[in-house]
Amino acid sequence: MDMDYEEELKKIEAQGYTVQDGFINEYGERYFILNNYMFSGFQIAGSETDWRVYVLAEGGECAYRNSDFDRAGRFEFTDYEKTEIKLILETLKHARIWGS
Repeated sequence: MDMDYEEELKKIEAQGYTVQDGFINEYGERYFILNNYMFSGFQIAGSETDWRVYVLAEGGECAYRNSDFDRAGRFEFTDYEKTEIKLILETLKHARIWGS
């Protein structure tokens, strides 16, 4: 992993987030799926979002800057990104069910 990504992840983890998984999209941009014990659901951050943490919509089709889910703060994903996110979310949700 690039040192830049490691530094960004350290900053994100210092805010209470835990990295659950990640992927690189078709353009070489890196994303990480996160969660935080204070929030339900999952969040996402990546190079495309300037490492800002966004709240993932339940199905992973888009993300929002805040938990109010306003349209102005919506971040759309490409089809490739949607597929990667959905696969990761399915795996994480399945692990939670079996891990409880």
